[in-house]
Amino acid sequence: MQEEAKNFSSIKEQSIIENSSISVSVHRDKSLGPILSNIPKQLRVHKKLWLRFTLKTKISPPFDVKWIVENDGDEAKAIPDLGHETWDYNCNNQINFHWERAAYKGVHKLKAEIYKNNIKVESQNFEVRIIK
Repeated sequence: MQEEAKNFSSIKEQSIIENSSISVSVHRDKSLGPILSNIPKQLRVHKKLWLRFTLKTKISPPFDVKWIVENDGDEAKAIPDLGHETWDYNCNNQINFHWERAAYKGVHKLKAEIYKNNIKVESQNFEVRIIK
């Protein structure tokens, strides 16, 4: 009986998860307001600008967010800087932010994975093409 209740709880959480999304705004500097906002996926951005990714979810806090960056392109490969991961633990807000600098030309991906009780329950992706 407890197992059925646990499965139902998991299904209920999964139905809420489908409403998670990532949006992005472009900034000249982290301290200044956006120069572009509500950008669609497959965004094109010039190098040296800042990107603020906003993850919105209806998953009830607390949860952890793992931000995964995958860099692709000649400049990233030459450094090499093909990506990195950052964790935000014990998020108590259903809106979370992550900053990245547009440093290398090429196609770059950002993935946000949401973990609840150490179990991945959601994954959202955003792709950015960095140009000169």
